[in-house]
Amino acid sequence: MKKLFCVILVIFLTGCSSQKANEPKKQENSTNHTTSMKSSANHYSSSTETSSNNKLKETSESASTTQASAKSKNEVSTNVEEANSLEATPYAVDLSSLNNPLVFNFKGMNVPTSITLENLNSTPTATFRTKLFGAENGQVKEAINKYELSINTIPTKEIRIFSAADNSIRTVKVNTELILGTNISSNDEQNRSGTLYLFNNKNGSISLITPNYAGNVTDDQKDVMLEVIQ
Repeated sequence: MKKLFCVILVIFLTGCSSQKANEPKKQENSTNHTTSMKSSANHYSSSTETSSNNKLKETSESASTTQASAKSKNEVSTNVEEANSLEATPYAVDLSSLNNPLVFNFKGMNVPTSITLENLNSTPTATFRTKLFGAENGQVKEAINKYELSINTIPTKEIRIFSAADNSIRTVKVNTELILGTNISSNDEQNRSGTLYLFNNKNGSISLITPNYAGNVTDDQKDVMLEVIQ
């Protein structure tokens, strides 16, 4: 009987010891499982963040590429427009390259002495100076008239002119038009009106085209204007 009791006691103690030995393993397995889940969660979170960052980067790069493409297209469009403008108006005078003022001197009788063009890139004006002979007390008087000026680039236009060098008639092409406006100041009653033109002459300078103020021409020359040089 005592032997039987001892056997039962040994079996009981062995079972308890085995159970206690398994408990740490269960805890270890549980801990490992929890750690694995956290690691998976962290990996998923990191992957999600990386994917999100990549998408943002791709979106940013795409936007930058689109902006660069749009800028490039605008630059190309501007260059094309400028090229088309130059092709459409090949005889236009580049006013930004001109000295200020520009003084053009006439030759002959019954015409102004000179025309002075000023401020062509801001508030342009044209000043006519004319010598009046037989004035009061036999003295020569100079009439001075200053006008506002409008400058336009126009389609190519052909104009017949009396050449400044020898008064021969020739045809020139122009794109730069000057229109006389309001008389700003004057010391006499003379009043000029009409349209003037500028063009680049073959000598490398600028010529001014004015109406034929002298007016002494035949009917077939009434359209012919005057070339005046600096």
